[in-house]
Amino acid sequence: MWVSGDTIFIEKVFEMGAGTARVNEVDPATGRSKADDIIEYCSQPRTIMELSELLNCKWHVTTHRCYLGPLIEQGLLRKIEGSRKTKTPSLYVDARVAV
Repeated sequence: MWVSGDTIFIEKVFEMGAGTARVNEVDPATGRSKADDIIEYCSQPRTIMELSELLNCKWHVTTHRCYLGPLIEQGLLRKIEGSRKTKTPSLYVDARVAV
């Protein structure tokens, strides 16, 4: 159901687990999932802009909601908070990497 403000639509998308489904999609050509690509790319700390480019996502919200959020929840990826004061962006890194 589509309602002004998109709230009902967004709730339905989250109920369906759309984020987890996207991150676990497997590329038939390589046999690798997006999760594998993200975790490998994050062997060094990366910004959300770099990850959006890797995933060909225009919107950082989509990148976080559909790809990074589920990996963080699963404990496979770690977010290093940035600072607004020093204008340092948040970084994402493989949870197994010591920073």
